[in-house]
Amino acid sequence: MKPSSFKWIRGAWILLAILSVATFVMSVPLHRTELQVMCPSDQPTIACTAFQLDSRGVASLQALGLTLPGYALIVSTARVASEVVSLLIAILIFRRRSQDRMALLVATMLVLANVTLDATTPIWARLHPGFRFLDAFLLQAQPITVLTFLFLFPDWRFVPRWTAWLFAASALAGLLYVLSDFGLSSGTFIDPRENPTVDTVGGVTWLVALLTGMGSQIYRYLRVSDAIQRQQTKWVVVGVTAALLMSIPAGVPNRLVPPGTLTHIVFIVLNTLSFSVIAIALGIAIHRARLWDMEVVVNRALIYGPLSAILAGVFAASVAFLNQFAKEYLGSDATMMAAVISALVVASVFQPLRGRIERWINSRWYPDSADLKREFVEFSPEVRAVIGLKDVLAVVAAKTVGLLAVRYAAILIAVGEGGFLRAEVYPAGSHGVEQFRPDAPLLGRLQKGSAVSKPDQQGLWVPLYLRRTRNHDLLGILDVGPRTNGMGFSSDDKNALGRLGAEIGTSIYTAQLREKTS
Repeated sequence: MKPSSFKWIRGAWILLAILSVATFVMSVPLHRTELQVMCPSDQPTIACTAFQLDSRGVASLQALGLTLPGYALIVSTARVASEVVSLLIAILIFRRRSQDRMALLVATMLVLANVTLDATTPIWARLHPGFRFLDAFLLQAQPITVLTFLFLFPDWRFVPRWTAWLFAASALAGLLYVLSDFGLSSGTFIDPRENPTVDTVGGVTWLVALLTGMGSQIYRYLRVSDAIQRQQTKWVVVGVTAALLMSIPAGVPNRLVPPGTLTHIVFIVLNTLSFSVIAIALGIAIHRARLWDMEVVVNRALIYGPLSAILAGVFAASVAFLNQFAKEYLGSDATMMAAVISALVVASVFQPLRGRIERWINSRWYPDSADLKREFVEFSPEVRAVIGLKDVLAVVAAKTVGLLAVRYAAILIAVGEGGFLRAEVYPAGSHGVEQFRPDAPLLGRLQKGSAVSKPDQQGLWVPLYLRRTRNHDLLGILDVGPRTNGMGFSSDDKNALGRLGAEIGTSIYTAQLREKTS
């Protein structure tokens, strides 16, 4: 891709993201207002919006101790949580891999998630009729990007090849709806809004294409993909399947699950959060299967994604419980007070819950890291007991390879101003840089004692230093190669290595002093 083209595409994506966020922000209060109004189901000429309750639903809601404003708050909170997760991962992917067309497609799909609902569309046309083309564009862009993703992920190829024809047919069907939304096909036989036959054929084509896209991902996994692509595809199929399963209950007929009941509210929340599951699945594919080599970046997104979903559930359950308590013991509803107290509850459990999720992720995805802290504690005295500088470097390199199961480890000793020269490598003859001069940002992070991931998951740079108040004295760098099992390094790994860097740095400094005085 030419640099000039890249700039245009990057700029267009930023504009799309701004438009999507603005649309979402405007849609939330509109949808919440609509949910606070009872749907007049006895008047067939009035269409009820998505998840809007009729008189029977309101009665069931009141039996739970909830009011329509409280119900609207629960649904809106779940929708905001889902959008935040999707938007966060989309921005992270765009920042790191916007040069990759597949990464750019995924970022676009995620940034368009949950932007509009049939309930609140049109949004921009409410501001000015001339803006209705924005509503039409966003409404059709969502399913198009999802379908494109299913057919082309992860290598931008149609597999099997004949699926390209089905994709073209579904794209043509989508184009008919775009023309209708823009008013360009009004009064013609190809307008699906006016011709039921065209509408039926278009709907069936899209359904077949959606199922075929999912089948294509399964076929890739079984017959085409290599080992890494299988891991990527597996998580995507799991995420899409989970999202569909979460969406299905919201369509259960009202005679089976009456609106306004606790089960119905849970189904709605699951439906609202369903797309965020796809975003989290993509995050897992990135984290575990080195999709676009963004493992370290998405670590936080994986932590805060489930965290946001759990906290949204805690908030919704807390609001319902407090409203029920207020109604039974105080004789009146307390929706606003319940929201305030629930927010305090969420704030109090945030940090402990975050710690538990992070520890679970590290222990689940990096099983080789479980004993690293104990091994490093045993490692430190052994290094300190060695006197000669050459012996110190040899022990450090060999122990690092053994403990971390990496392809190689090398020691680079500081020479001159900001430069480092390799003094030891294990195994002998391994590849790695002979000399290294980090740029200013990387040097700054190393001086603070932080282990830094190399580009494309090729290992770590670990500082070997003497402790100071702020920036430490860098004596060298431990050049750690990629892991032999293809996995990356967890935050626990890097934290332990950063602390170990001070121990090794002290040992190197002591050995250097002994050599100077001997």
